[in-house]
Amino acid sequence: MKLTLTRAMVKAILSGTLKNIETKKDPIFGLAIPVSCPEVPPEVLLPQNTWKDKGAYRDKAARLAQMFDENFKEAGKDAPEEVKRAGPVIS
Repeated sequence: MKLTLTRAMVKAILSGTLKNIETKKDPIFGLAIPVSCPEVPPEVLLPQNTWKDKGAYRDKAARLAQMFDENFKEAGKDAPEEVKRAGPVIS
């Protein structure tokens, strides 16, 4: 992602512009992703849209979620239940 786009996102976050913006929930990681952001093309906001091969994106995202889950079993064993439930959805 271009640095100018990252800067525009950070600027929007810090200014409060994204506070009441519509979001779309990521199905694996549960993140609330804004559907619009000033000075950022909307197609860049959804990670899967930045990949030419959508299947490869899904495979990598699933693998990342699995890696997170495996690591969290040990590192997060003492975490509160609400933190445990906030992890990625493994299918």
